[in-house]
Amino acid sequence: SDDEISKFIRDIIGKNGKNVAVVVKQVMDIYVHDTIGRDSAKEYYLLLQIGRVTESEIDTPPPTQLRVPLIKFSIALSDAFEDVLTSTALCFVADASSNIGLTLLQNILAKCPNGVGLIKQPKWLMNAAILAEENIFSENHMEKVVYGLSRLEAWMVRYTVGDSRTVVITLPGQACVMPLLPILQKVFPCERHVFVYDGCTASVSRALYLRKKISLEQDNDLPPIITASTTIASLKHIRNLPEKLALLPDTYSDTIEAWMTSVSSFLDMKNDEGSNGYLPFVLRVGFLLGRTDAIGHGDVDMTDLCLRNVLQYIMGSKSRALDNNVVNSAKAELIRVREREMVKVVPVIEKKRKIIEDCIFQHKGILIGDKTLLDTVQPKKDWSLKQAKKLQSCACCAPGEGDEEDEEGIFETNRNSSREEASSGMSTKPVGFSSGFVDGKAGFAFDPSAFTGRSI
Repeated sequence: SDDEISKFIRDIIGKNGKNVAVVVKQVMDIYVHDTIGRDSAKEYYLLLQIGRVTESEIDTPPPTQLRVPLIKFSIALSDAFEDVLTSTALCFVADASSNIGLTLLQNILAKCPNGVGLIKQPKWLMNAAILAEENIFSENHMEKVVYGLSRLEAWMVRYTVGDSRTVVITLPGQACVMPLLPILQKVFPCERHVFVYDGCTASVSRALYLRKKISLEQDNDLPPIITASTTIASLKHIRNLPEKLALLPDTYSDTIEAWMTSVSSFLDMKNDEGSNGYLPFVLRVGFLLGRTDAIGHGDVDMTDLCLRNVLQYIMGSKSRALDNNVVNSAKAELIRVREREMVKVVPVIEKKRKIIEDCIFQHKGILIGDKTLLDTVQPKKDWSLKQAKKLQSCACCAPGEGDEEDEEGIFETNRNSSREEASSGMSTKPVGFSSGFVDGKAGFAFDPSAFTGRSI
């Protein structure tokens, strides 16, 4: 009943975190229950793993599973969390790299002595993406689900965060980005967002390996190949894409379409950033992998600078130096994970590479027009989320020698003072308000070389 749900939520939250009677140990999944013999055949539930708080740890009972109605619980939970003030920031990481970007960041953050809370690709978020794409519930109800359960995830790990006061939630792969990204930005307009991407061919190459080695190393319920290649959304507006994808095996085409939906969603959000305020840290995986001598990468290994930049953003420490222990631990872990992950590829032959390139060119926004010049953070000591450019050269080629920076669009917003206020509820952001640290335009994020894997 509604009264039971309200009491259960009060037991979870207590009074601003005090006098808690129930501890949610895991938000396990969203699932559907088919009701036999009824016209209204489907009921959606949320499965939680909970523990009871007792005075003696010796007498603490083992965790149990609890099923609650998804929408009723999410609405009540969302409303309750709107009244809970917290100094903990959230950072959402969206992917377009067949998981290698998520793997790098998850491993780095897990090993850093910085107290970052880490929620890795929760399964319920994948199912929330499916529900949102299929319009099972109203837009408002899906917003309540995503907001309430994300806040609950952060609540569960609130005692593990340290000086950074940050909880990082990684989205479950590139397949779910299109349905989730607009919802997350709307309900968390003042939180941090990272978009990590790699070239399409490189992403396909990695997915082919993942398909061969179905997740002996996984530490969650979702095999990486599922989150990299299961197409939840489709690009219906691209008329010729299905016939181009049909020229490739399913093991290629599903990953290409999943990758394209993620990038397309990012482009749509950036195209409307004046009203939605979407200002993410756009992370090119090649910088962390030490790629050089390719368009957009230069001839110098920028790994260290890029690593510092993204850690500064995630931890909210752009205006102050990172702790040396954090930096050293991150560097050591990046080297270890990079050596392990970079070999996990299956080469793509030239004939298939050209077909992949043709598929990408069907999406006019990726390689044609100003949308190709979107905000990859260039590794610098004084980095910025955006750097305005006046481009004289063709948008499908590298920036020309005559291109000049336009500094008028660059300005910095200090959001630390409003952190507690912003994270207390589902506040909407006024037009023109910047949710990030820096506003300006950075150059040439999406180019043919990066998308077709020629930079590898």
